[in-house]
Amino acid sequence: MNETLLTKYLKRIILFLLIILSIFIIFKIYPFIKEVLKKILKLFLPFIISFSLAYILEPIVLLFQKIFKKRVIAVIVTLICFCSIIFAFFYLSIPLLVKEVNHLLENYDSIIMSIENAINQFASNFNFLPEDFKPTFNNLEIMLSDYFKAIDLNLIFEKTVDYLGIIVLIPMTTIYFMIDYNHIIERLKNYLITKNYLKFKDYLSELNKNIRVFVKTTFIIMLIMFTLATVSLFFAKSDYPLFFGLIIAVTNIIPYLGPYIGGAFPVLYALTESTTRSLLMLLIVFFVQLIESNIITPYLQGKKNDVHPILVILSLLVFGKIFGIIGMIIAVPLLTIIKVTIKYYPIKLKIKS
Repeated sequence: MNETLLTKYLKRIILFLLIILSIFIIFKIYPFIKEVLKKILKLFLPFIISFSLAYILEPIVLLFQKIFKKRVIAVIVTLICFCSIIFAFFYLSIPLLVKEVNHLLENYDSIIMSIENAINQFASNFNFLPEDFKPTFNNLEIMLSDYFKAIDLNLIFEKTVDYLGIIVLIPMTTIYFMIDYNHIIERLKNYLITKNYLKFKDYLSELNKNIRVFVKTTFIIMLIMFTLATVSLFFAKSDYPLFFGLIIAVTNIIPYLGPYIGGAFPVLYALTESTTRSLLMLLIVFFVQLIESNIITPYLQGKKNDVHPILVILSLLVFGKIFGIIGMIIAVPLLTIIKVTIKYYPIKLKIKS
């Protein structure tokens, strides 16, 4: 083995060791990094939410601006329409939802007893397992009680107070961003052009296009899913069609896992009535998800945000671990941002021999 070849292998071994060392250091400082990210996110959260709302409502503002000419009037009309729609939705749905939840709570004991019997009957198929490892209702109850004991109620209260403070800031900052949205974007464009950052400008334009498509289609899909699931469950004479329809629509935002999470609620509840009812609910959930995955989503999204399923699942695990349920919801847009970033700014590793 000559000296050049030996040097080449040594460099590769050193690079490998450096990668391993880097991974080890990241794992060691991960808790600190996580806390720092949380602090930064908490600080900028009102502005992120406000700008996101301004970003989502911008097409509507532009539509009203063509009619009323002045942007301030267009913003006011947009906010009135937006608040009216939100108010109308809650005014019409909340009473029905509260009625369903109250009825659910009134029958809580009988529902829990029916679920307990169904779970224990299922667990009887696992008699070959030790008693503590069987999926019985008591074992599941102990596992969940241990989880809830670990929850710090004082910490939850502190976070609630913090988020209430954030909520107070959001309306004011949202109005500011909506009024000055065009100026902010124009200033950013002019700055990038002046500094000759044309590639970065194109990068931001593609990001804007991809994220806008995702936001618009996600909202439309969620609305269609809510309507389709609620109507289907209503005609199937489910006790709580509005409640279960809302859960199915909201959890559907989480890719791949969401349909199973949302669909589990009506199916498990139907077990309290009979196995036949549970199978009927399962068929309805399957039918609704089939329409969503094969007709609604492909028609609305096409291949614009097409990402490999393995990457989506990986992003769900990573962002879910870091940011919890919010991380799972925003996993796809974050993955899209990473994908576009790599497209414009690919990572190149070169090993000189």
